[in-house]
Amino acid sequence: MTLDPIPPNRMGPPRLAHPVESLRTPEPPMLTINEVAHMLQVSTRTVQRMVKKNQFPKPKKVSGSCRWRAAVVHAWIATDPSGSTSDPSPSSPKLPSDERKNLP
Repeated sequence: MTLDPIPPNRMGPPRLAHPVESLRTPEPPMLTINEVAHMLQVSTRTVQRMVKKNQFPKPKKVSGSCRWRAAVVHAWIATDPSGSTSDPSPSSPKLPSDERKNLP
């Protein structure tokens, strides 16, 4: 009695990728708020404030989480005219420390 060899795979050789998928460009990297804050050397709360004041690009929602495209963040850093993320507001002048103590 002889054993029959294992039949070859009927599906043929495995394919690496669908032809259309290989033509797609890869998705750009998305950054979390922690990564953005680290790049800007500010806190995550500062990033949130900047977005709220329209001083920084709004994030995209990805599965309920906020993400920024890396290219958008790098472009914003390159075009930031002040060179820093702090924005001293002209509407709130700096008061000497002794005057600040007397505020209500």
